[in-house]
Amino acid sequence: MSLMQPLLALLALVVSVESWAQCGVNQSCPVCKPDACLINDKARQEYEKKNNCKFAQGDLCGGVAIDAGKQCCGKDPRTGNAKVVDKVMTTKDVIAKAADSFTWTNYLRTCPDKKQNNAAPNALWQQCEVGKYETPEDAYKIVEVQQNGTARPYCIDGCSEPPSAVAAAYSAGIFLTADHNNPTGYAEESSFYQACVKHDVCYQTCNDNDQTACDTELTNNSIAACNTIPVDHVTIVFGVNPLPHFVNTREKCKKAANDMFFVLNMLGMGKPAFNTRRQQYCQYC
Repeated sequence: MSLMQPLLALLALVVSVESWAQCGVNQSCPVCKPDACLINDKARQEYEKKNNCKFAQGDLCGGVAIDAGKQCCGKDPRTGNAKVVDKVMTTKDVIAKAADSFTWTNYLRTCPDKKQNNAAPNALWQQCEVGKYETPEDAYKIVEVQQNGTARPYCIDGCSEPPSAVAAAYSAGIFLTADHNNPTGYAEESSFYQACVKHDVCYQTCNDNDQTACDTELTNNSIAACNTIPVDHVTIVFGVNPLPHFVNTREKCKKAANDMFFVLNMLGMGKPAFNTRRQQYCQYC
């Protein structure tokens, strides 16, 4: 026997022991990797076979067993470590410590396998019915319901600026009417309603878009509606100045669209609604 054969045998033994030590009898296999989470027995068995190792009993998510019907294996947004989370997103799942607040960025870190929510009504989402409020905090009732396959339907309430904000904008001459969907009152084509429908859907869609993306789309669609107004059209305004005066309707419309973005996004008035809707309409797995 040559010296090479014993050396090769020893090397194979070392490699084998090293491989086993990574996931041996006294150590659990890693449960979550950046590209995969083991959330059921089948995935667990496949991982064990592929990596020649065994999980400790019940070790499905960072050493913690999960209820596959109600929970998923997510990630801690701060550390990236495996973390048991509820299928339906809740604020507690994405807050890493007491000083943190809920953010969509943290949710994306926590939930790499998010999808549109198709769960039954629960504490976060009660109903989507025309003529009713989606939540007690809403200012306007649902006026339209859009089906979305087997997922929760989209609840549409149009442009949902608070009535007090609409009244203030009208008094200041920013809105030419007190209609929250159509601030100029020129025609149906210049109404912001369809832009706001898309905005509602954007807030209620589980994807990587953040609030700014949704609010920017609202502004662009609203300005497109404004551009249906003739460039030279004027509206007479009463009550803002001592004497009635004329203003350019299209330009007033565009100013209203930009002011809506400022209030929703820059002042943060849309943040609570965005966070609530994403919690209602997005789930982990």
